[in-house]
Amino acid sequence: KNFFEYVLGSGIDFTINPKTNRVDYISMSHDLLGATAFMQWKHRTDTFGNNFKLFLPLFFSAEHFQRALPQIRKTIVHLCPEINSTRFEPSMVLDVLPKIMNTFIVLVADKGISASRKSVLGFTRVHRLFLALAHQYPTMKVEALRRLEMFVAREENRVRDPWLHP
Repeated sequence: KNFFEYVLGSGIDFTINPKTNRVDYISMSHDLLGATAFMQWKHRTDTFGNNFKLFLPLFFSAEHFQRALPQIRKTIVHLCPEINSTRFEPSMVLDVLPKIMNTFIVLVADKGISASRKSVLGFTRVHRLFLALAHQYPTMKVEALRRLEMFVAREENRVRDPWLHP
């Protein structure tokens, strides 16, 4: 294969809260990785020695996104164990990608990672993937708006987590 036929993305590490069975922390490696390196060669560490468990393809072009979409869906389903399903639902994206973006922000704020060009680029790549998925699955926008309206409508919905997982 040549460069334009590969699926590229990043390694993902996560933890599951044992009480809720929900993924509560998702970090993404700043290094790019090919799907072949992850799946066939079992590559599970980035250049800094950080381990990861999953591979999340990213958006680089419309063609790349379409090639990567089956693996993107599979990874997102894996990061939603509380749903107990092997079937992708677009609303799962609203639980997974914002959590990755939030983890980036928390790590930068707590100085767990440096606010470097590489960090900003990683955040931007996740955001771009989020936009591509919202375009691919218009029901995501409807669900996001519903969750936002619930948040605004009632004060008890303005606490950590419950409004994210109605």
